[in-house]
Amino acid sequence: MEIEVYNGDFMVTIAHIADTHLGHRPTTGVKFEWAEERKIRLLENDFYEAWKKILKEIIDRKDEIDLVIHAGDLFDSPWDRNPHPPPEAARELVYKTLKKFFEETKIPMIIIDGNHGSFTGYKSSTLDTLKIIFEDYLFAATTWDLRAALSNQIPLKFKVKDANIYTFPYINPEILYKSQAIELFNAWIVNVQKPEIGAGPNIAVAHGMIIDNTLNKRILELNYDYIALGHNHKMGKLSENAWYAGSTEKWRFDEFEDEKGFLIVQVEEGEKPSVQKIPIKSSRPMLVEKIKIDTSDTPDTIRNIVLSKVSEHGLQTGWDPRTAARVKVVFEGRTLMSSLWKINSMLEYLRKQFFEDNKFNIAQFIWDWKSVEKTWVAPAYAPEERECLIDDPEKDFEEFLKSQTIEEGYDTSLLVKLAAEAIKQALGKPTEHEIRKEIQTKPKQPSPRKEEKRVKPRKRGTLDAFFGGE
Repeated sequence: MEIEVYNGDFMVTIAHIADTHLGHRPTTGVKFEWAEERKIRLLENDFYEAWKKILKEIIDRKDEIDLVIHAGDLFDSPWDRNPHPPPEAARELVYKTLKKFFEETKIPMIIIDGNHGSFTGYKSSTLDTLKIIFEDYLFAATTWDLRAALSNQIPLKFKVKDANIYTFPYINPEILYKSQAIELFNAWIVNVQKPEIGAGPNIAVAHGMIIDNTLNKRILELNYDYIALGHNHKMGKLSENAWYAGSTEKWRFDEFEDEKGFLIVQVEEGEKPSVQKIPIKSSRPMLVEKIKIDTSDTPDTIRNIVLSKVSEHGLQTGWDPRTAARVKVVFEGRTLMSSLWKINSMLEYLRKQFFEDNKFNIAQFIWDWKSVEKTWVAPAYAPEERECLIDDPEKDFEEFLKSQTIEEGYDTSLLVKLAAEAIKQALGKPTEHEIRKEIQTKPKQPSPRKEEKRVKPRKRGTLDAFFGGE
């Protein structure tokens, strides 16, 4: 798949962007506010603003940039957790901004499918319409283009300004495994997508990571002059000639310290690429606060700690939708299971207060218990208090029921059991259900290894079984 577009020098300067995730709408613990009434939500708009800032930056540098490469995830949906198409506002924004961009710059753009934005159940991608609308300037490689290239053993590349652009749209490794096409894919990379030496700069564009097996290592081993990567939201160098541009806006809280923006790269055949980071600042802070707690901490003490952190960050100065912060509290230490629901209830109420009281400049507030040890510890009672406690809840409650008039049809033995469980839980003791669950989840001793049966592979590995044929 070769498209001749321009002829020029044997060095190209590219703007490398990725993971714009247009249309992403954070929903957990978010204050419901419109950026544009009944059209664009507040945090959704942050991703649109980042996109517009990057295009403006490239327009301002149009005399030095030859080509724009987008390494996947233009839109946020559809994907595994959201099968819906992108919001209409996201598609409208892309159409309008790209129309203006191409009119003003005449700079071509290469874009590939990531794991977001492709309809896996249909032979369709959100990039298909863009290829039609901007056919003179935008050249897209979708997951379905990759399938066709694999089936026909042809390269998936473009010739732009004397640069050879080899594209590797995202493909789920499970697809290759289930369709027994791993060897077919590997051979296609090495034999068909290998760079053409002596014909200008060779640039690969891929969406994936080594850690989750979505980036094939063979791509990194070939002699590409530059490899423009997407999927990892952290901007940085993978190797001397392979870089991640990172996401353009903070998608999750684990990105709260990451630098966002894009890369400008000068690529010349046979030479080390020159990479320049172009930061894009967001007006919305993302904060992650770690708070250590102990079993002696009450909901009130924890509430006071959270409020002090809010005050430290200057988030009590009044509501401003442009600068309202996204806040996450990560709890560490230990707490009682019997206290956990009370603390959660307090935090829910505190979030409601943050969102309803306009003196707080907070757009999102969530918390995380993953690093907290939850323990069952019975409360320590004074000797005189212990005398009042029930020694045998089941026996005492059974005696109590005998003194009452119970309507016909009630199972008294079940009532006794439920009451005893409730009393134990109120005292901070593990119930029978929780003890049984803990026993069941304990790791079992490994059983003697059985001889595994070999599964015969199909005669011919193709993608047809998974994708449903031609």
